[in-house]
Amino acid sequence: MNSYRCQLLLMRVALTGLFLLSSSAPNAASFFDKFIDPKDGMFDTSNWVLENKGFLPVPIVITEPAVGPGLGVAALFFHESKKDEDANTEQQTPSDSQLEDDDKLGLPPSVSVLFGAGTNNGTWLAGGAHLGNWKQDHIRYTGALARASINLSFYGSGNERDGGSGLDFNADGWYLLQEVKFRVPESNWFIGGRFDFVDMDIKFDDGDTAPGVPEDNVNHNTLAGLGALLSYDSRDNLFSPSRGMNADFEAMFHEGELIGDYSFQKYKVASNFYWDAHPHVVLGLRADGRFANGDTPFFALPFIDLRGISAMRYQGEDVLVGELEARWNFRTRWSLVGFTGIGSAEDSFSDLFGSGESSVKNTVGAGVRYLTARRLGLLAGVDVARGPDETAVYLTVGSAWR
Repeated sequence: MNSYRCQLLLMRVALTGLFLLSSSAPNAASFFDKFIDPKDGMFDTSNWVLENKGFLPVPIVITEPAVGPGLGVAALFFHESKKDEDANTEQQTPSDSQLEDDDKLGLPPSVSVLFGAGTNNGTWLAGGAHLGNWKQDHIRYTGALARASINLSFYGSGNERDGGSGLDFNADGWYLLQEVKFRVPESNWFIGGRFDFVDMDIKFDDGDTAPGVPEDNVNHNTLAGLGALLSYDSRDNLFSPSRGMNADFEAMFHEGELIGDYSFQKYKVASNFYWDAHPHVVLGLRADGRFANGDTPFFALPFIDLRGISAMRYQGEDVLVGELEARWNFRTRWSLVGFTGIGSAEDSFSDLFGSGESSVKNTVGAGVRYLTARRLGLLAGVDVARGPDETAVYLTVGSAWR
């Protein structure tokens, strides 16, 4: 998981709670004044995000169709070093038409969080995480420890995919993540590493085994992966970019002979491009490839990751995804977005985008955005997406792309 995608998730948690907090605070009027931008008198969370120094309880809203709608609560703590606080007054904003030329864009604050949430299909999770931005964005760190019980469905992989309702299963256990990336001096390149550890029990609703699932994938499972990361990031904004590119190469190695129950490798090659084609129009292009090799358990296989398709709905050892998005900034703080995507998941690279009827999946959707934090250039809003099997609604904070 990309560390700044995690940070956007925490921002989403925080922002969804602001209206509830403002209405329930003892001094609601003075509290809400903190969220009014003196430049235009509009609702804005910049000061709260950058200057809040204590723990703040906020609600969580879950919209992922794979687990159903859900709610939760989190306690967030924003903190930054004195150097980074000073740097927040020096760094210029991107030249997006929604921002004033003399505005200042702060570096992303470091965030610590404790959280707990559940959904209507019985899924629940609880844990803690820290998203660190250190040395004026020269070190990016993500650490998380969580316990979860997740109810999902397995539809098969590649040519053996089930076109029906899938096989329901539960994954119950612990997840640990440690990731750090270092900026190459005087460049947009980052290098780093990641360690993740999963210890879980897998149980299918229909019994201990399921058609198409190896017997050793069921019951107790332990996965441990160590990987190398290489990234390029020239985006003008880490949250809601208007121009630049973000490219990632990841190689994760799971060696069951040393630790864990499986030996397999996973690779990711992905790029997101942003182009301010017009003062009021931003175009984005996403290309994403994920590949698995070896004794990969079914629950760790890559899947098509597009708005409009549930997580794990289309899995395979090789997955390619492309998506195009356009954003029209039609008012000072308001934008409309439209997007369409295409993806394929197969067990052989040669079968991707083949002639078969089920090889390629398409999505289309639209949404609305509001400039929620001017000093961060952060947009937030709602997307509605239609895929091959369903229509889904998403809360989107920052870029929708991982």
